[in-house]
Amino acid sequence: MRPHLFALPSALFLLAACEPTGSTARRVAVMPLPESVRAIAAPGFVTTPGARLLEVDACPGAPLCPRATVDTRALARQLAPRTRGRLHVSGCAKGCANPRAADITLVGRDGGFDLVRNGTAADPPARRGLAPSHLIDLIGMT
Repeated sequence: MRPHLFALPSALFLLAACEPTGSTARRVAVMPLPESVRAIAAPGFVTTPGARLLEVDACPGAPLCPRATVDTRALARQLAPRTRGRLHVSGCAKGCANPRAADITLVGRDGGFDLVRNGTAADPPARRGLAPSHLIDLIGMT
């Protein structure tokens, strides 16, 4: 039985005493992530406490999800420093990454995005069919 390590925001999770398949963890140890480990964390991992990306929910989006018509994760990373409050970027109206209301919810539809303020992916949008480039400018003004 080998332990499995996962780096998550500001912590290192050690899943120990797993079954040989690695599918069943019997215990989880949570330890602070030392600065020396943060420096070598895999690209894309959030390692800074309070990082803006911790307030962002984004589904896998296209091409990973067959329902999504848009790339969600790259846009979420671009918009995160430009927003305040909770940001939800959804590839479709299902809103899988966050079923609750967010300050700004972007819903992918036909290759563009609908903008919902203070709502969920299922709520009526304030604006429809926005291109990602327009969103960067529009969100930057909020």
